[in-house]
Amino acid sequence: MADEIIDYNEEELMTKLRAKRRFRGLLIAINFVLLGYLIYQIGSSIANLVKSAKKVEGIVAILDKSQKESLGIYDQYVKEDKVLDCDFAIYGEKIYFTKDVFNKRNLKPVDDVQILKMETDSDNTIFREALHYDNVEPSLNSGISLLYDKQNKPLEQGDYLFYSDYVSTQDFGNVLRVKNQLDMQYEIYSKPLENDMRIKTTIYAYKHNPALVMNIEYVTVLPDNYYDAIIIGDEDKATIWKNEHFKDLQVLIKNEMSEKEMFEVHTSEIYKIVDDVEDNQEHIIYSSSLLNDGYQNSDNRFIIQNYGYANNDGYMSEFNNEHYVGKKAYIIEW
Repeated sequence: MADEIIDYNEEELMTKLRAKRRFRGLLIAINFVLLGYLIYQIGSSIANLVKSAKKVEGIVAILDKSQKESLGIYDQYVKEDKVLDCDFAIYGEKIYFTKDVFNKRNLKPVDDVQILKMETDSDNTIFREALHYDNVEPSLNSGISLLYDKQNKPLEQGDYLFYSDYVSTQDFGNVLRVKNQLDMQYEIYSKPLENDMRIKTTIYAYKHNPALVMNIEYVTVLPDNYYDAIIIGDEDKATIWKNEHFKDLQVLIKNEMSEKEMFEVHTSEIYKIVDDVEDNQEHIIYSSSLLNDGYQNSDNRFIIQNYGYANNDGYMSEFNNEHYVGKKAYIIEW
């Protein structure tokens, strides 16, 4: 059978030709887009590699600067002949410093610790007249708040260093640096303020950083697995206690928790309800301070096991994070 001969007029042929050209043009454009995207991805990967190569492991960037710029700022705040190597423990919302490894039975406290908010001018030079000092503490026993100043006002947003001894615009005193071989950071959150914002405090304990760094910022919500408090005990009683003392806060209520579970949940406060006398309406609450004689007088395992790193009788080794944060623990006799 002979092939069918189709007769196109000139207009139809031109229409088909233009359609083919448009299709080829579209394919070419798509190829250019794909090629451009590929070049962008390769360039971005190279830039990230170069950026990573420039990073110094364990150096905390401060004041929204690069690591290189941050090292220049550290040089102005940290003088090698005025560095005090120390150890620390966080208990509840406070931090405690010792001159040697933290040992409750043989404490060597770092006294007169205060925090200094780092500031520079546009040329990355310390603006001495504007230096911000706060939280002067007379002794180790009182600890240093990680959230508020001496007047119980929220700490200002920014990066801070810890100093001991006399500090002024002429003499920074001794900056505190982590003695142990740490590469850790901790996050602690306040309860909501009047404006519903929360203080978020991050401690950077890096062995290669020139000093121990604290960062303050403000957030609106708690991350997953973070709570304002934990209450352990009878659910009805725990709910009553929550409504009386933690209304509208994020509280975890559990009938019981293992030591490992308590370790894994983040909070500054933890409560345990114990049965005492049925007609007891006082709901007596007690705790043990971290460093005073309450430690020797308290034989309650619940309080002791929540001391965290500050106490060697704390968590068992299989979930010991070396410098794990202690929770302020309370017993409620119901």
